[in-house]
Amino acid sequence: MTCDVFARMSTRMSTHMSTRMSMRMSTHMSTRMSTHMSHTHAHARGAHDAYIRLMSSLYRSWMSFRFILKAAVTSPMSGDHTSVTSFTASGTSNFSKPP
Repeated sequence: MTCDVFARMSTRMSTHMSTRMSMRMSTHMSTRMSTHMSHTHAHARGAHDAYIRLMSSLYRSWMSFRFILKAAVTSPMSGDHTSVTSFTASGTSNFSKPP
């Protein structure tokens, strides 16, 4: 065998071996990690559920606030200002009296 052929064969063998080793290690690591994750998931489930409940509550509160604010801005004003013609453009409020 010439040196060139030997070099190509050794490169192929080392590539093949490193691929097999990395596949074995990744399979082993993913198995260990999934076992660890499933074990810790039981401990973290309570914290995760509490976080989801908190975020849902905050979202509902924020949406309620936006609904109330939109209703206050878009509804016709009552009281002393009812005779004043008000103009409401999108994104602006009619809380202040026009000049």
